[in-house]
Amino acid sequence: MSTTSVNSKPTENSNTPRAMLALPRDRDGAPIPWGVKLIDAVPDYSGFDENKFNRALSAGRCWTCGERLAPPGSSPRAFLVTPAEAIMRMLPEPPSHPSCISFLARRPPRNSRTSQYRLLGVWMTRKATPAAINKGPERRTVFWLDEPTELYWLADGRAASREDVEAEIAAAATQMPELAAESGLTTKQLAEQLHQLRRWLP
Repeated sequence: MSTTSVNSKPTENSNTPRAMLALPRDRDGAPIPWGVKLIDAVPDYSGFDENKFNRALSAGRCWTCGERLAPPGSSPRAFLVTPAEAIMRMLPEPPSHPSCISFLARRPPRNSRTSQYRLLGVWMTRKATPAAINKGPERRTVFWLDEPTELYWLADGRAASREDVEAEIAAAATQMPELAAESGLTTKQLAEQLHQLRRWLP
């Protein structure tokens, strides 16, 4: 569990989306995404708030700010993906507003799911399908991403070069057997998705 404490007083930033201004802040002043579980006022980035996860699914709430998303199909929904998740087209978090995800891509909170990655993608799509998969002895809900309407990459919070993206995706692709085991897809299916992903290089 993260030991990052919460600063309840929002720190306004001209680049922070309006919908995120009311979120509690961690000790770095970064907004804590709405869906993150708080334990004794400490954000636990190893998991999520199950109640909010269910509300995000049933009520169409943005996973990052908690406000309502536009109706499905009316505008793109955004996801913050690692190189491996982009190859699998699968990740564990519900959709968010594009502006919220764009902000998080540039400023991932300390100890969050994506903070350890140098390269992150902002994947926007009109369709993402939730599905339950087996993960060891447990079942968990993941989101399968449809073809992106837009996909751009950031390295260390800035626009990534083609070389940056190629290198990080190539590194993730060396883990094909592990990605197949995690996603339930075959290595042949993953190779085809990797081929399609290369169309979205900068």
